[in-house]
Amino acid sequence: MDRRNLLKKLAASAALLTVTRVALLGCRRNAEWPPWRGCHKNEYYGVAAKLMGIPEEYREKAAIIWEVSAFGDCALSLNSNGNFLTYEKNTVTYILIASKQLQIADHYNDSPISYYQSFTNKKQFDEERARFEAQGYDIRTRESGAMSTSQITDSFLQNNLEYIVMTVLHENMHQSINADPLLEEPICSVVGYHGLHLYADSRLEPDAAKELKKKGDDLEKYMKARRSAVNNAYARLRELYASGLHDKTKLKRKMDILKDLNGEAGDAYEKIYGKPSAPLGDLNNALVADLITYSRYYDDVEGIVVNHSDLYEAINIYKNVPEGLEEGLSFLRRMRSK
Repeated sequence: MDRRNLLKKLAASAALLTVTRVALLGCRRNAEWPPWRGCHKNEYYGVAAKLMGIPEEYREKAAIIWEVSAFGDCALSLNSNGNFLTYEKNTVTYILIASKQLQIADHYNDSPISYYQSFTNKKQFDEERARFEAQGYDIRTRESGAMSTSQITDSFLQNNLEYIVMTVLHENMHQSINADPLLEEPICSVVGYHGLHLYADSRLEPDAAKELKKKGDDLEKYMKARRSAVNNAYARLRELYASGLHDKTKLKRKMDILKDLNGEAGDAYEKIYGKPSAPLGDLNNALVADLITYSRYYDDVEGIVVNHSDLYEAINIYKNVPEGLEEGLSFLRRMRSK
């Protein structure tokens, strides 16, 4: 990196750190949000976005990302831990999930049945994908614009605002807990959705808040329907693979189950958005291993928020979830009933 670009990045980081400190110094849970006044925050964010080289058409979204991140730290006691403080224009994270063809994994990294890997090097990603394919694994791949080591990228900035807000809170919640993936992923998703509502109510003008919450609610309605379809497909596949049927019969019925999953998710999307959805992806066990991680225990996790009617209190409970699945699930169910 040349000296000019290095100075730009340092100046941008200084601007972001300054406005974040301004936010956190005035941060109290019940304090009026935001704790800064006037246009200082927008000036800092605008300078940071410009110095980072973020295209002008994306700078407003970049400012929202930083504001939501500061809001999560301040109002919800999340730990952004440096997330979303850098801009890497074309960086793409490639996700690879490889699952055995006639065994269903409990989550995306349930080795030796399923493996989850992420890459920023496309050549390494392609090589690892080819290695698993040669061994006969079902493969699911996806690209991510935001991970737990989050950077701002053009692909992330191109998403709808409701997705961006929920993802920022989701990823920052990952930095705040350490639980089994089957609990951690739905915890982060719950915080993303319910946190969007709190952010909108406390930060946006009434009409804008109403619009953002409506879009967040529509997305959550779709996700709820998809979770139900995924849980159903997971249960059917477990039963199928445990049966004494011939492998050829299992493979045929497997595809029937996966087509049902894709159809149910597609119907839900069209009902909510009034247009056809893109397919879920390659219909195989790797798809289910990926999606079940976010779906299987979502209701147990969300029950904490519903029963306590307070996301801040729920987050404090989530932070104390034990690492083991059985212990964590028992803890959540016990806290849910209190």
